[in-house]
Amino acid sequence: MVDGGATSRLTVLAVLSTSGPLPVGDLAARAGIAVPTMSRAVEVLVRLGWAERRAHPADHRICLVALSQAGQALLDAVRRDSTSRLAAGITLLDRRDVAALRQALPVLEALAEQAPG
Repeated sequence: MVDGGATSRLTVLAVLSTSGPLPVGDLAARAGIAVPTMSRAVEVLVRLGWAERRAHPADHRICLVALSQAGQALLDAVRRDSTSRLAAGITLLDRRDVAALRQALPVLEALAEQAPG
């Protein structure tokens, strides 16, 4: 199971995967995390090698946070694992639950389209 801190870090990685490099303030806003909390999360992500800091191409005073190759690989692995677990769980459902899931699918797909990453 992924702990709360790891879940928050994965959320940040997912936002970076979708949006591309962002300043810390913008990243915090998109992830729904306070800027000081995001700054600490970025420190951890950079230290782990899952994100990297880059200079803004037009304004070198601005520091951008970008997803590293290792961060993208981690995110891909987590997504594959989640998909496998979900698929395995679906095979255990009875007919009524499968029917309910099919009815909910359009709503779930719409939510997935809106979710970061």
